[in-house]
Amino acid sequence: MKAKKWIFAPCVAALFVAFYSHSFLAQGGVANPLIQTTALQTLEGTLEIVWGDPQPGSGSGGDIRYALRLADGSVVPLQLTGQEGVAVFYFRKRVLVTGWAVPGQAAAGNVQAAATLVVDSIAPSQTLQSDTFSTVTGTKKVIYMLVKFSDDTAVPHPPAFYTDLNNPDTPPAGEVFPVTINAFFKKISGNVFSWVGDVGGVGGVGAAGGWLTLPHPKSYYANCGWSTSCANLTALGDDATALGRAQGINFHVIRQHQLCRE
Repeated sequence: MKAKKWIFAPCVAALFVAFYSHSFLAQGGVANPLIQTTALQTLEGTLEIVWGDPQPGSGSGGDIRYALRLADGSVVPLQLTGQEGVAVFYFRKRVLVTGWAVPGQAAAGNVQAAATLVVDSIAPSQTLQSDTFSTVTGTKKVIYMLVKFSDDTAVPHPPAFYTDLNNPDTPPAGEVFPVTINAFFKKISGNVFSWVGDVGGVGGVGAAGGWLTLPHPKSYYANCGWSTSCANLTALGDDATALGRAQGINFHVIRQHQLCRE
């Protein structure tokens, strides 16, 4: 039985919008234990969203999670109450989030999870309000790190699947996806912005040798069974980039966009 796939990135790049980043910070950073749990409060930080692929054959959509990264690097999971559209608009932007915090549920080993902020409103921060937004043009270059858990024996997609998903104006014949990421960005930008995605794996950029194997099993990175979605993206990202560097990939040159197969 397969778990969800997570597509994420810790930098300014993303799967769906050019200047976005996928980053699941509810478990991908240091939880903030200091937020109040009784009074209405307002926190300022960067709004983060991660999209999870649906489990193949499940008939249901993928999971979406929201979090706020604070200035000290800690993160607060967010529970939205109808503000999904607003959240997408402010994705990766500095915002003021007002709401009530509720204690997290005890996790494995009776460890208390981070408190979740039940959101009442999302508004731009003063810094964001003073910014002047400019048109995004040019080419965005990203890299997908192909990594699998140490106990994953299944054969993932070949590297070419991801270059085909990203780069052509139209998908190659026989592919299951109806449009490519590059075609999406070119269309919505009026053909002034394009997207180029490489893959990284065994052999470096291009992944000539296929997928890299993470040093730990699935339970180490996502210890929540197969019926729900979770991921410690800090550990996952650190191990994936370490494997990439060992293959000669320079992440200072190519902004990172990681794909983990679960």
